Amino acid sequence: MKKGFYTIIAAQFISSLADNALLIAAIALLSVIRSAAWVTPLLQIFFTVSYVLLAPFVGAFRGRLSWAPFVGAFRGRLSWAPSRTPCKSAM
Repeated sequence: MKKGFYTIIAAQFISSLADNALLIAAIALLSVIRSAAWVTPLLQIFFTVSYVLLAPFVGAFRGRLSWAPFVGAFRGRLSWAPSRTPCKSAM
């Protein structure tokens, strides 16, 4: 198999892990605030349905945008991302 295949599979795994971590955190928050017992299954259904139903639309919307604003918006928020300005020694 090509290296790109393993990269995509790893990205999908990490994304799925993050989604499940968010769901587990939301369920834990529901138990902390002592919500009704029927709220947890409803939350799980809404998470699943929103991912399945919204994925094609979000993917199509994201596909129409260029990469520059998307990457530029997050590059400033991530502390580990390289700076967009070149080093003085590189000039």
